[in-house]
Amino acid sequence: MGLVAARMPLATPSLTLRKGQLFRSQLLDGAVYVLAIASSTVLFQVAAVRHAPALSGAAPMLILLGFSVSRYRDLA
Repeated sequence: MGLVAARMPLATPSLTLRKGQLFRSQLLDGAVYVLAIASSTVLFQVAAVRHAPALSGAAPMLILLGFSVSRYRDLA
């Protein structure tokens, strides 16, 4: 799922934003991807020692999927 999310910035057409706005948009997207992947890894490790349900590790990727869909909708 992380690879699918990381593919999104490469697949999107160039935005018609000023240079600074485009950089901030890409920076925000990158931060969201890194946060989702890191938190998913941590939650799966917590689930491995049985301190949380295993399904909680999938929650960050589901949130990331929602974020990606909203980004695609904005471009359409």
